[in-house]
Amino acid sequence: GKVGRMGWRQRWNFWRAYLHGRTPWDTLITPPELEGLILSGDLAPGQAVDLGCGTGTNAIFMARHGWTVVGVDFAPQAILRARRRLAQAPREIQERVVFHVGDVTRWRFATTPFDFALDIGCLHALSPTERAAYVAELTRHTRMGARFLLYARGPQGRAGHTIRFGLDQTTIETALAPSFALTWSQQGEERGQPSGWYLFVRQ
Repeated sequence: GKVGRMGWRQRWNFWRAYLHGRTPWDTLITPPELEGLILSGDLAPGQAVDLGCGTGTNAIFMARHGWTVVGVDFAPQAILRARRRLAQAPREIQERVVFHVGDVTRWRFATTPFDFALDIGCLHALSPTERAAYVAELTRHTRMGARFLLYARGPQGRAGHTIRFGLDQTTIETALAPSFALTWSQQGEERGQPSGWYLFVRQ
């Protein structure tokens, strides 16, 4: 079956969920995969972009650890909440983060090349056409050696049904080649369906 025919219906669902406060994915907790990478000492703090940043949990976390962060989400309600949360942070944190309502397939928010890109659950919701545009922008706006940490749901569905959502590792690696090489991956589950974490380096 075709993977990732989401487009506007998926966006509308996210938008409506934020409106009604039903956002189970917005846990307000920084995932250990991101925490481990940021705290490992392997990455010197620099310019980061958080794609599909939601209400800003991870962008603010990275800023607390010295990063300058651009957070982007197409849901205005999410960005509004992110800005409210940022306003409660110390001034030095506020100066390191900016939140934009924006489109991850057209990076109008990018002014400097990024050293690190984070995507927790954004890429897997895009159609193949959107995915290609996203990768082109990600490639254009990251430095050589930049890291890209991605969380994506695997192909969702039951046996014998058309897969309408999610990406397997091969599809992800193919989409990001040749600009990004996989350095680490970890497969898991979310609500009984496959998911994975992936760390890429910009070639």
